[in-house]
Amino acid sequence: MTEDVGMGTVLGEWVLRTACTQAKGWSAAGHPSIQLSVNLSDSQFHDSTLTKKVAHVLADTKFPPELLDLELTETIAVRNPERSVAALQDLRAVGVQLSLDDFGTGFSSLRHLQQYPINALKIDQSFIRNIAANQRDAAITRTVIAMAHNLGLRVLAEGVETQDQLDFLREHGCEEVQGFIVSQPLPPDQFVPFVSKHIATGAGSRFISFRRFAT
Repeated sequence: MTEDVGMGTVLGEWVLRTACTQAKGWSAAGHPSIQLSVNLSDSQFHDSTLTKKVAHVLADTKFPPELLDLELTETIAVRNPERSVAALQDLRAVGVQLSLDDFGTGFSSLRHLQQYPINALKIDQSFIRNIAANQRDAAITRTVIAMAHNLGLRVLAEGVETQDQLDFLREHGCEEVQGFIVSQPLPPDQFVPFVSKHIATGAGSRFISFRRFAT
């Protein structure tokens, strides 16, 4: 809806600034530093001033750029691959990490994937849901993990909910997961104790995502 009324860029910048401010505040209070993942909307990514806005937010909040991971969906990236490569290169120059989200849904060619200056692929949850029972989903997931590693990329699986899914992903070298098996969305007052506990036990997930429209 915000995209339809022209508010996607404004809301996206607010989400980014709020997330960086909150994460920097936790770090300043003595809590463990986290890798922060923030989604880019379609209008944000096609905003010619995006890189400047990201740089300003990082400077204003003093949040380390290497701890910020900006996520772009594959669907947005493939709409104009050449422009996407240039925009991603500009963002990389700021020092942030970049991930291609919902991979497997946007029909990227291997040539485009090789050109994108990204750090990670996120496998769409539609492939994860049935990997323990569906041989095709399992084969696709194994192939994506192997391909990403051959390109020097990290792999994150979305929508992981069961131990069988987690075991499969571990067996095939997936480094990171998101999903209810880690935690349901948490309010700030519950989030910090959760992260501190799981980092202390070595069981924490590296990625904590601030999702647009989350409550």
